[in-house]
Amino acid sequence: ELTSLLAEKERLLEQKDLLTREIDHRVKNSLQIVSAFLQMQRRQITDAEARQAFADTSARVMSVARVHDSLYQAERVDEVDLGQTIENLCNDLAGLAGEGHAVDLSAEPGLMVPYRKAVALSLIATELVTNAFKYAANPSGGGRVEVSVSASGPGEVQLRVCDDGAGLPDDWADAKARGKGSGLGMKLIRAMLDQINARLDVANNPGACFTITA
Repeated sequence: ELTSLLAEKERLLEQKDLLTREIDHRVKNSLQIVSAFLQMQRRQITDAEARQAFADTSARVMSVARVHDSLYQAERVDEVDLGQTIENLCNDLAGLAGEGHAVDLSAEPGLMVPYRKAVALSLIATELVTNAFKYAANPSGGGRVEVSVSASGPGEVQLRVCDDGAGLPDDWADAKARGKGSGLGMKLIRAMLDQINARLDVANNPGACFTITA
């Protein structure tokens, strides 16, 4: 009887695992549809600021979709391969940014992180990469961004996003302290940092370089 009960328990756990993966797959597909609708709507708008807002929102939705895609493909249903997720996300962002934009990625393989941390870091990466494309582009309109994902200690990971632009102004830290530069993107980054108890370090190297340790 005990053997029978254990076998039934294993069967139910397998069903739960399959159901969870199917949910992740459907969530990913639904989010991709929403992202596509936002892109379609963006193309119908003439106001430049509104078009950018639609593009930014589409990228944010897509970043969460990428996490669910990674969950669907992972061996475990509660952890995500962060390097693979960020790589796929960066390829998407470079494609959305257009010709001349590229991301050079260096990712430690098999770096598994919990779902909650993966979502937060994916959203942070989305904001930093899209900002680099917008504000650090060269005169011809293109830009390259370097992104790295690595382990930084027991239970810690490091996400680094650096651009090849002119770098942040000397008074950037003071402006930040005075509350300037508090757009939606920066507010989202701060919220995600607080959510996973992460640290952000910023430097010019010589372009702007953001390092998140979580």
